[in-house]
Formats: sequence, C-alpha cells, structure tokens
Amino acid sequence: MKLLYIFAALSLLLGALIFGFFYAWICSTMWGLDAIDPNVAIAAMQGMNASVRNAVFAPAFFATPFVMLATAVLARRQGLRAAAGAFALAGLVYFCGGLLLTMSVNVPMNEALAEVAVPLPEARPSMNTPKAAKATATPDAPVRRVLKSCQRGEYSAQTARASAA
Repeated sequence: MKLLYIFAALSLLLGALIFGFFYAWICSTMWGLDAIDPNVAIAAMQGMNASVRNAVFAPAFFATPFVMLATAVLARRQGLRAAAGAFALAGLVYFCGGLLLTMSVNVPMNEALAEVAVPLPEARPSMNTPKAAKATATPDAPVRRVLKSCQRGEYSAQTARASAA
C-alpha cells in the first residue's frame, strides 16, 4: 500500500507539473508571442524550443503517462477500482492528448520553425490599396507556409528551407 501512495503522489506531482507547464505556455507565452513583431517572436520561439529540451522538463513530459498507468495497476491490485480507473484515464488522456499530439504535431512545426531565418523580409502592401489603412501584410508569410505544410503532413527539413527562402 505504501508503494501505491508513493506512485499516486508522484502521478499527481508530474501531472500538475506538465499540465501547469502547458497551461502557462498557452495562456502567457503563446499569447505574448502573438502580440509582438514576428521577427522577435520567431527568434524567441526558436530559443524556447531549444531550451525546453532539458533534464528538468523531460521527466514530467515523458514519464507522466507511464507513472500514471503504473499507479493505476498498483491501485487495481489493491482493489481500488475507481482510483485505478481515474489514474488510467488520466494517463491515457495525457499520453494521447499531450505526449503523442506534441510529438506528432508540435515538434515537427517547431523543427520547421527552427529552419526559418530571421529577420523575415518585409511584406507591406501599398498604401494605395483599400485595406492598407486597416491592416498591413504580416512579414510572417514564410512561417505560415511552413506551419500549413506541417498541418497537411507535408513537413520535411527541405520543405522548411524552401518555404523560408
């Protein structure tokens, strides 16, 4: 029973760490990057993507679903079916919605973004166009092409270099 308590505490700790990381990333980092110049945002994102691969982040990112599933097994062996179900569900949700999704969608987009050279070429419309007074074209068109190719499953390093050029 003591081992179950240790695994349950570790599951809760790792879950809180990784979900807190994702929450903060979305609610502050990504919104902040959206609000600044694309050249600065791209350089910042490239730096963050490089720095997040570290020994402090890795256990929470990679171990969480497996620790949760191990906790589910231990709880089931103790006859705690509800707790086992909750930990198993939490582990599966994070595995599919966090780990697999990040590895299959976000990591390829981040790798493509790493290939984008900054500063981006300026792309401003003529002030003679009707919409020019309300909006200007963003200079992040190469980044958008790279991200769209990732979303369509057409990502490769060659695609990233060609789109960034």
